[in-house]
Amino acid sequence: MAVINKLLKSPTATTFLTRAVSPLRILILTPVVLGTFSKVELDVFFMFGSALVFFTIFSARLGDVFMRMLAYAFAGAESLAPVTELKKMERPVGDSPNWQLFGSAYKTLGSLLAVAALPSVLFAVATFTWTIGTLTDWSFSDRWLWAAAGVGALNSVIEITFLRYRAALVAAGGIAKANLVELFSAVLSVVVSCLVVLLGGGLFGLITTQFVFNCLRRILLIRELPKPLREDRWKFGWDQQIISWAWSPLWKSLVSMTAGMGVERSVGLFLVAVGRPGFAAPFLLAQSLIGTVSQLGSVPLQSQLPRFATMLAKGEGRDVVVQSIARIFPLPIVMFLFVGLGSFLLPWLLELLDSSISFLKPRDWFLLGIGLTLRRFVASFAQVYVLTNNMVFYLRTVIAGVIAVGFFWWGSQTESYTPFALGLWLPTIITMGFYSWRKFIELAGEEKSHYWAEALKAAKKDIKQGIGMFRTPARLNRSVK
Repeated sequence: MAVINKLLKSPTATTFLTRAVSPLRILILTPVVLGTFSKVELDVFFMFGSALVFFTIFSARLGDVFMRMLAYAFAGAESLAPVTELKKMERPVGDSPNWQLFGSAYKTLGSLLAVAALPSVLFAVATFTWTIGTLTDWSFSDRWLWAAAGVGALNSVIEITFLRYRAALVAAGGIAKANLVELFSAVLSVVVSCLVVLLGGGLFGLITTQFVFNCLRRILLIRELPKPLREDRWKFGWDQQIISWAWSPLWKSLVSMTAGMGVERSVGLFLVAVGRPGFAAPFLLAQSLIGTVSQLGSVPLQSQLPRFATMLAKGEGRDVVVQSIARIFPLPIVMFLFVGLGSFLLPWLLELLDSSISFLKPRDWFLLGIGLTLRRFVASFAQVYVLTNNMVFYLRTVIAGVIAVGFFWWGSQTESYTPFALGLWLPTIITMGFYSWRKFIELAGEEKSHYWAEALKAAKKDIKQGIGMFRTPARLNRSVK
């Protein structure tokens, strides 16, 4: 029981569980929907998921930038500006959080998200109206379909506007609490949604159920906010100094996001452009499987990024480097095991399922798997460095994206998977491989020796204690009051 209680308080364990249940929607809810909804309802349902993807990602990036700033304030920093030179980082005053600055950034984030929600809801209304109108020849006889669109647009406002609660809770060391709220609401939402659809609730019932659970999730997050922030939980503000601090990392992260999304989306388009039926599916399936395992393998690092941001604000850059290495190095081990076992098991599984999809040739599978592992490895070092909010990688991301598109075009002309596999990782390795490592090591300051050996010792100690990466060191764990 003590072990379970400790895991439920662990950022890494709860993050892993949250990532693990995320496929429930696809594995459980989607088959129920496919077997129940009409063609029109299915078209509208899938449109809900894709229409607002840009606004959702934009808001998430905004939340990430402010999460790092809030983490600085939680460490007691007097400035939330991006750290361009670590030696000039302002140290905290005392050891207590700077709640005044924290609250100012929190209220400003709320205002920015509210502004972002306005074009989001307008776009949602326009998209849903055009979609339903086109599919029904602008007939308003199915009022429940139009009502579902209205609830969906309202849900987008809630989704974007209330992102600040999770950002504030995570920055204040409450990532485990935030993950448990997400886990509880996600599982319950899928179960109740399936029951609603099976009982004949239709698209309106499904969208309304998701809206209710979305609101419930926000309420639970608000209840977990630190006490000094609860009086301001509904307040909004506009601090021009906070805006100026956030502007540079925000627009640069959006450039990186656009380039990354462009690469991920364009590979499918170029595969389809080959024009050979069944050519795209094997590669996209392999990419999806490797990507999913890669995300799970990066959980030990991802779950500790808010804490690392707080440590950087306190001038503990060397500890961040040591602990990051200890949490990054298991990733290639997990990935290489999956790639090796997958080369034997996945073809057998597809044959067992009598699937029409053929598996990639071993050469292309290993090229893709090992390459994406190296790309995630490089990206991990970059993710730790950008905790400084100094976005130095955005131009390199754009250059890598342009080179990747060139590889995809080459693959579409030769009808070979090899250029597609190379395009997904080789440009990133070329443009960011050594540079991301060098910037990462800069976090250690002048004390750069022995960090690798110390990281390996820390990892081995965790594994021997039987908890491994799921343990948060007690000396660095700050409680949220």
